[in-house]
This record gives sequence, C-alpha cells and structure tokens, in this order.
Amino acid sequence: MKGVYPRKNKHGEVTSYQVKWRLGGGASAPWQTERFDDEASAEIFKTAVDEAGQLWPPGWVKGKGYIDPTAGLEEDERYRFDNYARASVANRTRVEERYRAASLKELETYIFPTFAHCDVRSTEHFSKATVSAWVNKMKQTMVRRGRKHKLMSPKTLTGCACQQGRQQFEVVADGGAGKVLFASSSKPTAETVSKRYPGSVVREKGMDAAKTAQ
Repeated sequence: MKGVYPRKNKHGEVTSYQVKWRLGGGASAPWQTERFDDEASAEIFKTAVDEAGQLWPPGWVKGKGYIDPTAGLEEDERYRFDNYARASVANRTRVEERYRAASLKELETYIFPTFAHCDVRSTEHFSKATVSAWVNKMKQTMVRRGRKHKLMSPKTLTGCACQQGRQQFEVVADGGAGKVLFASSSKPTAETVSKRYPGSVVREKGMDAAKTAQ
C-alpha cells in the first residue's frame, strides 16, 4: 500500500522513513520510493506526490530533493518571477524540506497568480503601485482558519509591508545619471544585473547621482 513507512535497523530502531506509491496511481504501475530522515518531511513529500497525481513532484530529483528549476533556461527566462522564486527557494541552505514545500505552496497560491510572468529586473512590474494593488487584493482574500473561512489577517501581510522599509539597491544607467534599470534588496543580485548594462552603477535607493559619483 502507498504511504509512509518507518525503516528499522536490526536492533528495531527507526533509522529513516520511506514514502512508497505506485507511479501514476495505477494498480499495476511500478512502485516508487523515496527516503527521509524524519517523518514530518516524509509526510510533506507524500502530500506533494498526492497533489502531483501520484507522480514525482516537479523539480524533485530522487535522493537529492528539489533542484534548481531554472537550469537550462534562457537568461531572460531565469529572471521571470516564478522561475526566479522557485530557484531561490530550491537553493536555500539549512532549511527543512517542509519549509521549502510550504514556501512553494504559498507562492503558487497567493503570489504567482499575479506576478508569475513579471520580470524581477523591472521597476515597473514591481513598483509601489503594483505591489500595493496586490496587497489590497490579498486583504479581500478568504483563507481557511480551522473549519472556517475568514479574510486574510493583516498580520499575514505584515511581511509585505515590511519589505517597503528594507534597504534597496538600484542599477542605474549612465554612471548613475540615467534611468533606474533594476532594483533589489540584495546588493549581490543588483551587482550581477549591473554587469549586463555597460556603464551602469549600483547605488542605494534614494541616493542621488552626485553621491554615487563620489
């Protein structure tokens, strides 16, 4: 039967947990298995398999977990928000698989429907106006709380509001005298994007051209 099974050593001690299912769900389909060190991670993976129709979850490699989903994509495709976000989650270190699964689920449920095909380098796609419109939309979203459906709590959106106060770095054309080409809270990301635009510079958001040139 499909499910999560504890694996024991010769002393009867549980050493790992195995998720087992038939590929595609067919009664005569080949068995598939994946091993986890803890039961919680195994249960989360089992749920992902169920949601994928008894197939391996997209982006998952047996024995390794989620890998960079943007491998092999054209450069512009890498900066499409859904690809960029999936890569960010997949490449995070020191996090449990349950965290990755929960993060991806929230992205797919609340953020991708609006921003999936936006370019992360675009200050127009991710302007204060577009993000504020999304926040207002989320405030009217019904979410499950126990057995009830309620409006999304303002506390849930606090993180979004906090982003507005974070330090931002801009890629600016013409040595800082031109237009803003890209903005990010990550300076290394901004520096990487800047390399694609000869003559551009990276500066803190709000810093004028004169200060950038100093």
